[in-house]
Amino acid sequence: MKETMLVVGNVKKETAFLKQIFEKKYRIIEAENSKEAICYLEDHLNDMAILFFGVSMHEDDKYELARYLEEQNCIDQVPVVLITDEKKQELTELECGFQVVDIICKPFVDSIIEKRINNILELYQYRYHTVSDMRKQREKERLAKLEERYNNLLDILQDIIANRNVESVKHIQYVQGYTEILARQYADLYPDADMTKDKIEMIVQAAQVHDVGKIIIPDFITGRPGELSQDELELLKTHTIRGSEIMKAVLETKEDEDWIICYNVCRYHHEKYDGTGYPEGRKKNEIPIESQIVGLADMYDILVNATVNKKAFAPREAFYKLMKGECGELSPQMKECLEAARESLEAFNMEKGCYANTFD
Repeated sequence: MKETMLVVGNVKKETAFLKQIFEKKYRIIEAENSKEAICYLEDHLNDMAILFFGVSMHEDDKYELARYLEEQNCIDQVPVVLITDEKKQELTELECGFQVVDIICKPFVDSIIEKRINNILELYQYRYHTVSDMRKQREKERLAKLEERYNNLLDILQDIIANRNVESVKHIQYVQGYTEILARQYADLYPDADMTKDKIEMIVQAAQVHDVGKIIIPDFITGRPGELSQDELELLKTHTIRGSEIMKAVLETKEDEDWIICYNVCRYHHEKYDGTGYPEGRKKNEIPIESQIVGLADMYDILVNATVNKKAFAPREAFYKLMKGECGELSPQMKECLEAARESLEAFNMEKGCYANTFD
């Protein structure tokens, strides 16, 4: 609710008259000159219902205030009313230096002035709310278009991954499933961690592109059985950097948390709590929680499901390997989360069955 009326200029009698009419509903603030008025407007523009000024103000002072109102686009938010002793028809906006919506001339009649000012205020309030609603609707439509584009891009990337390797589709499905279980468990264990339902959905969505950087890695590295050479292994590790670069390129118009989560998951899901991971050797809380969750889901999937290079470990054995840090050190929170989610992870794995994949 805009509750302030600002009166600018040496118009003591007129100010007293306005107070007599409006002081029960509005706070009447006086400013002797443009400097005082501008100073007040800078801090209280959003509270301003209307601005009155006296035509007797010095010309330089008057135009200084006029310039400020124009530069700050105040006229669209706050109606300006001129107070004068002169006849209404003898004044123009150019002579006033203001774009005024009304001119109040003597003799003042309480009932007429009150009605005119209230009509102006109602009109501006209606216009203000109408414009505000229109802006909100446009912003909503703009965000909806961005969301559609964002989802389409993720679908395209997932299709590209699937076309590179059919087994990778199963890996993505499993990692997404494990990610959701772990994220929900984390939310239950740490209610103050701001792991909301929306954020969980974002992380699960990001899990589907956690290995998107591998589409740039040659097939002879990602798709063949047998151990990789050191040089091949180092090239494979660059999929984290390549993936985050892809996310940065295709989702740069995304303005909310989704973009950051996708970027973090792609780049940091192979980082380890003790700093032995890649690509940056981050440790402890330097690793975003979404990256830790997807990273754990990725490791769990690699252990419990067979690949072209190894047999699957039993869920019990995979659990203890992860808890002991044999696949890289986990944070205390991730260990607690893994332990609490153990039965749910095993049930999910049993429901889906085993498969072969080619992921490290």
